[in-house]
Amino acid sequence: MRQQWIQFACTVLASAALTVPVLAQTEVSSVAGMVRDRRGAPQMDALVQLLRTDASIVAVAHTDVHGNFLMEDLLPGVYQIKASEETFLPSLRQNLHVLAHHKTVANLTLSTLFEAVQWLPAERRSPGEPEDEWKWTLRSETNRPILRFSDEGPVLVSEGRGPAQSRARVTTRGGSRSFGDGGLRHGVEYEGTGASGAHTLLRTSLNVTDGLQAHYLAAYEDDLGGGRIVRTVAAYTDLPDLGVGGSGARRYQAATLRTAETSELSPELRTEIGNELLAMTTTGATASTRIATHPFGSITLHSDATSLSYRIATSRNAQDAVALADEETLLPAVTQRAGSGTLEHGLHQEVRLRHKREHGASWQLSAFHDSLNNPLVQGSGYISEAEAGSGDLLVDPVSAIFRTAANSYTGSGFAGELRLPIGAWLAVSTAVAAGPALATAGDAAAAPERTVEQALNALRPRLSSAVTVGAEGSVEPTHTYWRASYRWQPTDTVTPVNAFAVRSGDAYLNVFLRQPIRVGHILPGGLRAVIDVRNLVAQGYAPFVTPDGSTLFFAQADRSVEGGLAFTF
Repeated sequence: MRQQWIQFACTVLASAALTVPVLAQTEVSSVAGMVRDRRGAPQMDALVQLLRTDASIVAVAHTDVHGNFLMEDLLPGVYQIKASEETFLPSLRQNLHVLAHHKTVANLTLSTLFEAVQWLPAERRSPGEPEDEWKWTLRSETNRPILRFSDEGPVLVSEGRGPAQSRARVTTRGGSRSFGDGGLRHGVEYEGTGASGAHTLLRTSLNVTDGLQAHYLAAYEDDLGGGRIVRTVAAYTDLPDLGVGGSGARRYQAATLRTAETSELSPELRTEIGNELLAMTTTGATASTRIATHPFGSITLHSDATSLSYRIATSRNAQDAVALADEETLLPAVTQRAGSGTLEHGLHQEVRLRHKREHGASWQLSAFHDSLNNPLVQGSGYISEAEAGSGDLLVDPVSAIFRTAANSYTGSGFAGELRLPIGAWLAVSTAVAAGPALATAGDAAAAPERTVEQALNALRPRLSSAVTVGAEGSVEPTHTYWRASYRWQPTDTVTPVNAFAVRSGDAYLNVFLRQPIRVGHILPGGLRAVIDVRNLVAQGYAPFVTPDGSTLFFAQADRSVEGGLAFTF
């Protein structure tokens, strides 16, 4: 078996895992805010902890270069919030009321020991002066109440609107992660929040060394009030040099428009409906054009900690409003079969029961039925002129990965997942799934040479199982974030067991590291380095020999190493 190591570029960039989607709707509640010092300067990498009344930790976050932080997926209740940084005294706020399905804004101020001493009263309290049951209200420039103090302690106002904020990120990365996303790439991203609370995201990613592969995105989110949130995402992809050999080069272009609306019909009932409109074309020796729509939706009945939902989707890439702007979902599932460009599509139906415990642990169970047409199968290997001209392979010359379409299949299955925090800096998770997956025939190893078409026809749907274990955490005081996962399923399967799992991760062994880089005042404060390794031990390769003697591999995930730098300002 030929195993490929993708060359690791010296100049590298933060991958999509580094980018937190800005168009996100929390499932329960969230707390956001800013940490500053007494002079108003934002505190980067300050530790923010959300505590119960007994001081046990519920959630942990670190502030970015603008001092902002965000904690999501919280249960409603009364908490304490604490901010700390090495050179400052900790700041603690009590009686933080978190409401269901609201974003609570909490701004904290850190002070030095010297500044705290200066606040001591200069004279004793007069006999007629009231005790500590004083009340006051801090207001913003627009005269909106931000933080109210009373004899019951601070109560933070749930307020989705506020002063306009923005940030930008410049990224550079090298390596190969997937089809259409390899080589040396440079990206620019802008994220802004207006005074009305509307969110805007602009992003571009360019490969300037190999045919100018380009991805562009513009996204918008707005809270209309009354529990209604609308999202719109427009994207354009241009891959100019797909295909090699006798078939000649092909140019692939796609324009995507995604829309979604989330509505709270009542305190216990939430609905979501959306659609993806996709127009794609391939030009060259074999040209084709496709226009498709992929609707999706869900209805969720929820209490404070438990939710029961029914979900339906027609595309793996567009099935959830919170993931509309995720980079990994924006390249359409385009494939090639019999000389024509095709799109994977289908019908996914799922019933899901989810419960989150107070200390942060969660579990969910789901049952699903899938029907997939033109299921995407990818792989790698040496592609001869004959195979390139067969019309069954769409090849990305940058990542050296090809795509093709297998025969349609249907099937049902179930999945379960458990996530458990262990202390403040570590969380572990496990998941199991059983369902249909395409697998190679049992006698594939002893079979004679076969064409790509014959190898695809030999793939059969089979009830298979998958087990995933993972862990993630951070290392203090370096603020290193790490994530490792291993998803096992039979190595002769070439598609995922639960194809529509939104965040199942790649198959087999994967490691991700993110490290802030701070060298005094020499380097800018928002600099991050990232390393992303996928399928580290190269499992799940299903080889077959073509009539001209070359070897190709079907594989769920090619082994790859990607690294990068990102600067946020």
